[in-house]
Amino acid sequence: MSEISFSTGFERVALEAIDRYPELNTSASGTVFCVGKHKIRVLSKDSFLLHANNQKKYDEVFREYLPESAIASGTYKISQVAYLVNYCSDYILSIASVVFIKERKYRRIEGERFLLRHEHPDKPLFIHSNIQSLEKFVNLPLGRRGYIIEERALCDFGSGLLEFDPFYKSFKNKWHVIRDCLHALVFIHRSGYVHQDIKPENVLLFKKEDGGVFAKLCDCEDAIKEGDPRTVMTPGYLPPLSGDIAKGSHDRYAMAILMKKCFFNDESSSFLITKTQHELVTAFQECSFFEGIPIPSEEWIYRLARLIDNMIIERGEPKSIGDFYMTTEGFKDEVETIFKDCSLASF
Repeated sequence: MSEISFSTGFERVALEAIDRYPELNTSASGTVFCVGKHKIRVLSKDSFLLHANNQKKYDEVFREYLPESAIASGTYKISQVAYLVNYCSDYILSIASVVFIKERKYRRIEGERFLLRHEHPDKPLFIHSNIQSLEKFVNLPLGRRGYIIEERALCDFGSGLLEFDPFYKSFKNKWHVIRDCLHALVFIHRSGYVHQDIKPENVLLFKKEDGGVFAKLCDCEDAIKEGDPRTVMTPGYLPPLSGDIAKGSHDRYAMAILMKKCFFNDESSSFLITKTQHELVTAFQECSFFEGIPIPSEEWIYRLARLIDNMIIERGEPKSIGDFYMTTEGFKDEVETIFKDCSLASF
């Protein structure tokens, strides 16, 4: 890995905030601290927002992140720019650009934004085409050292799903995102780890040369060995009665909820099969754009819903040794089989 000099700026401010205010991780959400002209707003025990102090400058910098349809309509105005800082103790795990536009939040990843101190070898480093990896060794401000990535994502999947944009709502693009996430998850579980925090906001979208999309799981540095005490999980994506031990089944359950949100615009733990057939089909058809491709049949939609429900009902746990589809690899294979049986045969 090549060693490079790390840029100063918001990274330095973030590190100074952690050094100056050790009480950051014990302060109530919403508490404000100041570092020079910059405001720090506490979000949780391990994250805070670092607000930009030059709004006019950043309006132009971040305009390129807006959907083309939004720029053309002129209805979007950047109301706030900040950096979302995730940290642990005295080192930064990640810094992501955040743009607030008419009460919607868009997380964008810029070059030199994800960091990790190498003094913590227990943190996993996954090398996979669908995992956002930490690639370059760097010198950090204030005498620290670590790794960074230098890729820029279009946005995270959670922000993309909020967009009424054919690119993000494309059924085919959504399938490619789900497929990439499943391949990444199989790799993580084969390595003996549990991601712990599968959710749309931890899936980054990138544009391919042919105009399509591919996805990468991020926040993988928080993955832990299966069987170790669980340290993090987003409410709503953690199965009920899951206990305090990290299991691969927790990731599979979260993946099923993510798919439910993606294809049916529903991230609750309720079962899709409780809907009437009309409600189920309508929810599916209204959730995606099918330009240039036939809409899947009602039978196919019900089949997909049943697979998602089965994973939620069983909380991702195999009922027997032969219950292969409840393993991560089996779940991936079953999902791929269903989509190959769809009229979109050229995946």
